Amino acid sequence: MVQLVTSVILAGVFGAPMESGFSESGYTESVRVYQCDFEHHNDDVALESDINYDGWPDRWTRRRGRGYPKYVGLAIKPDPKNASNSCLTIDLDGGAAEAYSPAADVSSLFSYRLHARMNLEGLKHDSAFFSITFYDAEEKRLESHFSKRLTTTDGWTDISIGPLTPKDTSARFAKIGVHLRPGERMDLWGTARFDDIQLKRLPRMQLIANKQFHFYEDGSEVEVTCRISGIQKSQPTVTFELIDVHGRNVKTETFPLKLVELRQVSSRKKEDSAKKRHGSEPDGRVNIRRGYEARQTWRPNISNDDLGFYEVRASIRDGERLVLERSVSLVLGRAFVARPSGRFGWSITRNEGPMSLRELAQLIRLAGVHWVKLPIWFDEKGSSLPDEIAWFAERMSSSGVNLVGVLDQPPMAIGSGAIEIDKPPIALVFDEEDVWKPLVNPVMTRLSLKMRWWQLGADDDVSFVGFEDLPARIRAIKHYLERFGQEVRLGFSWPWMNDLPVDSKAPWSFVSLSSEVPFTHNELQEALAATESPELMDRRWAMIRVLNPDHYDVDVRARDLVLRMLGAKISGASAVFAADPFHEKYGLMRPDGSPNAMLLPWRTTTHLTAGSEYVGTIKLPSGSHNFIFADNGDAVMVVWNDDDDVDEVLYLGEDVKAYDVWGRTRQLGQRVEKGAKRQVVHVGVSPLFLTGVNLPVARWRLAFQFDKQRLMSSSGQTQRVHYSVKNPFARGVATDIRIHTPQLSTKLWETTPQVSHFDLSDGEVRELPVDIKLGSYTPSGKQPVRIDFRVTSDRVYQFSAYRSLEVGLGDLKIEVDTELDYATGNLVVYVHLDNNTEKRAQFNCLMFIKDRRRKRLRLSSSGRGRTTSTFIANKGSELIGESIFIQAREMNGSRTLNYRLTARE
Repeated sequence: MVQLVTSVILAGVFGAPMESGFSESGYTESVRVYQCDFEHHNDDVALESDINYDGWPDRWTRRRGRGYPKYVGLAIKPDPKNASNSCLTIDLDGGAAEAYSPAADVSSLFSYRLHARMNLEGLKHDSAFFSITFYDAEEKRLESHFSKRLTTTDGWTDISIGPLTPKDTSARFAKIGVHLRPGERMDLWGTARFDDIQLKRLPRMQLIANKQFHFYEDGSEVEVTCRISGIQKSQPTVTFELIDVHGRNVKTETFPLKLVELRQVSSRKKEDSAKKRHGSEPDGRVNIRRGYEARQTWRPNISNDDLGFYEVRASIRDGERLVLERSVSLVLGRAFVARPSGRFGWSITRNEGPMSLRELAQLIRLAGVHWVKLPIWFDEKGSSLPDEIAWFAERMSSSGVNLVGVLDQPPMAIGSGAIEIDKPPIALVFDEEDVWKPLVNPVMTRLSLKMRWWQLGADDDVSFVGFEDLPARIRAIKHYLERFGQEVRLGFSWPWMNDLPVDSKAPWSFVSLSSEVPFTHNELQEALAATESPELMDRRWAMIRVLNPDHYDVDVRARDLVLRMLGAKISGASAVFAADPFHEKYGLMRPDGSPNAMLLPWRTTTHLTAGSEYVGTIKLPSGSHNFIFADNGDAVMVVWNDDDDVDEVLYLGEDVKAYDVWGRTRQLGQRVEKGAKRQVVHVGVSPLFLTGVNLPVARWRLAFQFDKQRLMSSSGQTQRVHYSVKNPFARGVATDIRIHTPQLSTKLWETTPQVSHFDLSDGEVRELPVDIKLGSYTPSGKQPVRIDFRVTSDRVYQFSAYRSLEVGLGDLKIEVDTELDYATGNLVVYVHLDNNTEKRAQFNCLMFIKDRRRKRLRLSSSGRGRTTSTFIANKGSELIGESIFIQAREMNGSRTLNYRLTARE
C-alpha cells in the first residue's frame, strides 16, 4: 500500500547560493567557531565530544519521526581501519537518519566555511551529505545550505560548504547537520561515517557588480565594488584585476582601504535563552560582535570593441600577505533585437539559481530564451509559490515564451510503509490514481488555463522506459488533466540509447531526449536522423549539457555548444534545451546568478538564428563547413573549419557582417576579381556568424547540380554532363554561366559551350548540357569545378558556386604514396591498384620526376582486391618535397589514370 509522508516545501523555486570565487589561501587569522572530531578532549571544552562515554556526541540532537526510525544505528564508534580514531557512524537498516550539532555563534559580519570528512561503504541507493542551518535569536530557522550528496566515496573524503554568509542580518546561531536519506529505493545494508567537523569564521568579502545579472552593453558602465567586514585593524590594500575569457590579465589597479569600525550588539537575555534551547551554554554577558568594514569601487572602463566574458578578481593584502581573494564574473555583450520565436530554451531545476521568478523573467528575455521548463508542483497551503508561478506563466505567454510545467517531485514524498522515498520516480508517482490525482488538482486548478505544455518527470527521470501499456497510461493522465481547461500537450523524458516509443495515435506531444554522455554535433544529428518517422516528427526535444570545463578549454566548449545547438535545430528537434543552466560547472549561469563563460555563445547563437529556417550547406572554395539559415528575406551563414585557419573568398551579399561566438564584430576583407566584388572571410575552428547574406544568391548556389558526379578517365573523348539551375529571385533574370575546370600547367579539360546565355522566369528550373573533354594529364579522383554566374535582376549579381567531379568510375582506383628507405637512400614510390570488379585489369605505369628520367612498370590485377607495385628512385632525400606525376594507361582499354603527389619520408 502506497503511503504519503508530508515533506517541507521551501518558499520559492530556487535555493540559496553559496559564495563563489573565494580563496582563503594565506589567511592565517580565521577563527574556529565550532569543532567536533567525536573523540574525548577533557582539556579543551571546544573539542568535547563524548565526556560521559555514552557513545553519543555531547549536546547533539537526533531527528525522530516517520521515515527516521530509531532502529537505524547512529552512534560514535571506532573507525574499523583505524581503531585510535572515533567517528559518528550510521549503520543502515532501511530508513533515514539525521543528527544536528549544538548551536554556534555566528554573525552576518563574517563568512563561514564548513570542513568535514565522510566515508561511505556499501551504499547503492542512499546518499549522505552535510548541512549548515542559520537561526535568529528567537530560534527561527532562516536558511539552510547543503553539501553535495554522495553515494560512494574512495575512503575518507573531504567535504566543504561555503564560504557563505548569512543573508539575513538577524542570524545569530548556526547548526551543522549530518544526513543519510534513501533514494528511489532503500539500502538495508551499508555504513556512513562522519568525522572532523569544523566550522570556521572568516572576514566577509563581497564583490558587487552594479548591473543586474552582471550583464553590460556599454563597457564604460562596468562598476565593481569590493566590500569587506570582520577584518582586524591593519592597513590593507585591494588589487583589482580584469581577466578575459582565456585567463589573460587585461587590467590591474591597486587601492588602499580605509577601515571603519562596526559593532553588532544583541540582547543578552534573548540570546542566552536561545542558546539553552539550541543546546549551547549561555555566556552571561552582552553579545558584542566587533569588526572593521571597508569598501572600494573600481571602474575598468572596458572598450565596447572588446565584447566577451570577464572575471574581476579582488585581492585583499596586508603588506605582502594575501588576506582574502574573491572574483566575480560579468559579460559585455551586444545589444540584439529580441526575436519573436525560436526553438532554444532552458530547463530549470528546482534547486537552481538564487533569483526570484520575476528576476528570472527578465533574464530569460535578455538571454534570448524561447522555451522554459520549470518545476511547478506545489502545495498551496501557506505558500506564495502558486501566485508567483501564475504570474510567471502569464509573463512568459505575453513574451512569446513557451512555458513547460514539469511535474517532477510532488509536495508529498511517496514511500512504502513508514519509509519515505526522497525522490520517487515519476512512473511510481503516477502508478496509482488515488495518489496522483489529489496531488495535481491544486496545480491544474491554478495553471491549466495559463499553460499548455506539461512534462511528467524531470529530465533525468526516464522511469517510463519499459512501462507496460505506456500509451494507455499517458492517455489516461492526459484525459484527466484536460478536465481542468484547455487541451494539454503532454510529454516525458527518454534516453537517446533506447528505442523511442512509436505510436500512430500516441497521446504524447513530445519526447524529451537526453544522454549522460554528451553527443558531438555530428552524433546528435545522426541520432535525430535515426528517429525520423511520421509518428515522431515535431515531437522530439533535445537536451544539451555544456562540456565539463575541467576537461575542455573554453574555445572547445564554445564551439561544441554552438554546433550542437545548430545541429539539433537543423535535424528537426522542435525544441532544444540547455540542461541545468545554473549548474556550477555546466551552466550558462553560475549558482550565484552571475554569468558563466558559455552564456555569450548561447546568446549569440539564439539571437542570430532563432526563428530562422535551415536551407542547407554549400561547398566553399577552401573547404570550410557551413550551415545556412533563411531569416526574414536574408540569410545567416555559420561557418567554421575543422583543420586550420583559411580564407574563404566569395561573394555573399552587399551588407554582410561577421560576428564570433562572443558577439564581437569581425572584419571582412574585400577583393575585386574581373569587376566582381568578393568578401574575404578568415575562417578558423571557432564558428563565425555571417549576417546579411543574400538569400536568393545562397539558394541559387544550393540549387545548382550536375546530373552525374563521375567522368570516365578517357582522354580526348567527349562526355556530356547536364546541370540544373533554379531562379530563386522574385522576378525574371537574365543569366550567363561559365564553367571553369581545373587548370594546371596545361589545359586539362575543355568545355563546350564555354559560356551559356539564357533567361529564367521567377522560380523556373532549367537543365542545360555541357560537353567535357579530358586532356592526357587530367588527374584522377575528385577535381574542383567553379561555376561563375552573372545574374541580372534588380541589379547585376556576379558570384560563383563550387562543385567537384570525380575523374574515374570507381571500379578501378589507384592510390600512390612514398617512403624513404634510409638503408639504401632510395625513395620508394608505392602504386596500389584497387580492383572492385571480377575482371582482369592491366596498366602501364609511368613515373615523371623533374630532371630525372621517366620510369615504367606494369601493374596488373587478376580480379577483386589490391595489387601493389613500386618505383625506386635513387638519391631519395633530394626528392623529399618534390612533385611526382604518375600516369597509368590501361592496356587494351581507353582509360588513363593520372596522379600527382608530393614526395614524403
